[in-house]
Amino acid sequence: MSISIEQLERKLKEVLEGEHFSTSNFDGESPEDLLLELSVYHQELEYQNEELRRIQLVLEESKQFYTDLFEHAPINYLLYDQNLFIKHANSTCRQTLNVNSVMIEGHSLAEFIHPDSQDAFYLHLRAVQQSSQKEGCSLDLVKPNHGRIRVKMQSNVVVLNKQRLIRSAFIDMSKEYEQQKKIEHLTFKDQLTGLFNRTYFEQMLDDYLAKDVYPLGILVGDMNALKLANDTFGHEVGDALLVALANVLQAVCLQNGMVFRFGGDEFVCFIANADEQMLRTLIRQIEQECKQVKIGPVELSASFGFALKNDSNMCIKAVMRHAEDLMYQNKLFCSKAVRQSLVGSLIESLFAKNREQHIHAEQARKLAKQIASCLGLSANQLEDLFFAAYVHDLGKLLSVSEDSLDTHHRRHPEKGYRVLSSLGDQHAVAEAVLYHHERWDGKGYPMGLKGEDIPFLARVLTLVDIICWYKKKHPQDSKEDLKAYLKSLAASSLDPHLIETLMEKDCV
Repeated sequence: MSISIEQLERKLKEVLEGEHFSTSNFDGESPEDLLLELSVYHQELEYQNEELRRIQLVLEESKQFYTDLFEHAPINYLLYDQNLFIKHANSTCRQTLNVNSVMIEGHSLAEFIHPDSQDAFYLHLRAVQQSSQKEGCSLDLVKPNHGRIRVKMQSNVVVLNKQRLIRSAFIDMSKEYEQQKKIEHLTFKDQLTGLFNRTYFEQMLDDYLAKDVYPLGILVGDMNALKLANDTFGHEVGDALLVALANVLQAVCLQNGMVFRFGGDEFVCFIANADEQMLRTLIRQIEQECKQVKIGPVELSASFGFALKNDSNMCIKAVMRHAEDLMYQNKLFCSKAVRQSLVGSLIESLFAKNREQHIHAEQARKLAKQIASCLGLSANQLEDLFFAAYVHDLGKLLSVSEDSLDTHHRRHPEKGYRVLSSLGDQHAVAEAVLYHHERWDGKGYPMGLKGEDIPFLARVLTLVDIICWYKKKHPQDSKEDLKAYLKSLAASSLDPHLIETLMEKDCV
């Protein structure tokens, strides 16, 4: 006969506990046979129970292993439902987001997605729900009271306890992201002005031109007299002027387009959906803004040209060349006036800071007029000599920088020359200033020229400078004393022919 396990267990319990039991249900079997059979079943049950306990222990250990593996994995894990409510976040994730279990589990994942990344996350979520594969994305998460972090996330759908969930794993890429931004900044941004550079311009050009930007206005600008400003006031002033121009261009043009520094003193602006009138208006606005900016004595000034790229078929390089050509034409018209204004501002500013040099310059110009009357100079020579006498020590007033005082003194003719030669039409004046410390005997500086190799105006200027120096040092000396002193320098420091002429005509 067959009996159930439950019956056997019950009867076995009765036998083992020594209680009386009936054998009426076990016809044909003696109590001894029944006890033997029960004993066998008992052993089998004990074995099965032991096996079950062993399996349960293995399962618990396995569960603990995988729980620990999930909980303490060196990667951030999130498990959430279709409504984004978080079921579980491992300890790595909680530590990364600086929250505890109460602060995250049961909350919506949307609370931890940065507003700038909401769209990217929902696109990612849609891709995950429609795919059987893992899907990846990059986005920003919010850390309560600790700003934002950049993460790289992979997600997929899993089914647990018949519930469809989403599992996301992510790693914190903030440091790498910041490093990448620094690299991109160094690669694509001009380090002085912060504008996009030519490298970025060339990389983005095709993508930009594929957009709906036509007619596309192109402004090409070039700062006026930057080299003169650098030579005159040093690169700090020149750099400040470049930054100021960049700021003006961004303020005027950035709303409608992009601004680039192409290098040196050249800038390019793209203006989307422009027309000729708009571009002319923008240039006028830029010029007006520039007039409001002054770095030291230097007024900000730039020349511009523009052109229109009406559709995608026009060659961008040809359009830019046309704008550049117009810019250079405008630069030619205004560059001389700008340089003259800059040098005039420079002289005025420097003399205002050094009263003694200003007095010396006025005395030199007055003496030059007196001497010139005896030399039969042409009108142009007279004008050049008067101006040269007034600015001959201009280089002394420029910044000493790292030069020693002696070196600065010996180099001041060169510094003055660089400034004056930038005027273009003042070559004779610049040359006279450069060589006015040369000596007739060839022992002067900066070039060691000798005799008539020294330009004539420079020789006259040397004479003027020495007479001014002598009168300052020996104010009580007579006219005859001065003549004697000049004769002593003839053929050494001074042109003997000039001395002879002055003595004959009594022009000292």
